Amino acid sequence: MKRDDYLLSDFEIEEFDKLYDGTLSEEEYYVLKAKLRLDEALQHKYVVYKLLRNEIAQDARTNRILKERFAAIERKSKKKRFVLFSGITAVLVIFTGVFMATLMGRQHVIYEHYKDTESGLSIRMNNLILGPLDTAMIEMANENFDDALLIMQRGKASDTTKYYTAYCHERVGNYDEAANMYRQLSESTDAFIREKSAFRSVLLKLRAGDKSAKRELELIATNPENMYCLVAQEILASMRK
Repeated sequence: MKRDDYLLSDFEIEEFDKLYDGTLSEEEYYVLKAKLRLDEALQHKYVVYKLLRNEIAQDARTNRILKERFAAIERKSKKKRFVLFSGITAVLVIFTGVFMATLMGRQHVIYEHYKDTESGLSIRMNNLILGPLDTAMIEMANENFDDALLIMQRGKASDTTKYYTAYCHERVGNYDEAANMYRQLSESTDAFIREKSAFRSVLLKLRAGDKSAKRELELIATNPENMYCLVAQEILASMRK
């Protein structure tokens, strides 16, 4: 399939907007869902569309969170002008606590910004019959992560299905379960799964405020052969701001 076949047309964007926003009529909804089931290129286009929408939403959410955080810090700083602390020890304790909370908050924001970097596998169609993993990829593209988990349980176990199972656990909020699975898969003999698992593991460490996350990102960022090299460099740059 040619690269141009994956370019979004104005009509497709308009259809996807309505599907995403829930403004399709019942007939339009079922027609578009049928087209998505049967057209591999359209499925990929919808994945791309959702990633773009998520990126826009994350940018807006990130800006809002940062504004609220800076406003809160400003309010605290104004209040401190009118409060006398009992001693230097108390001042240091409070300063350290605020600093650590702000640092962890920033790392959490970075996680939220980059958590959607997983785009899923290409869907392989054979006489219009989709396998469990292919069907799970469609559910993931539609952010139906609970459904994707159930579907993958019916498929053949492999490091690939384990990775996407871990990813779905992460997206539904089962962070400890996901972290344990990523940790195991970071030792996989499959380099593709090994690198993806190590990167997701670092993202979860960022979310938790784990100090080791920065060092692990640096290792990824300095390895040009790693598929996440450039993303890791971006994250490190944002952490220095």
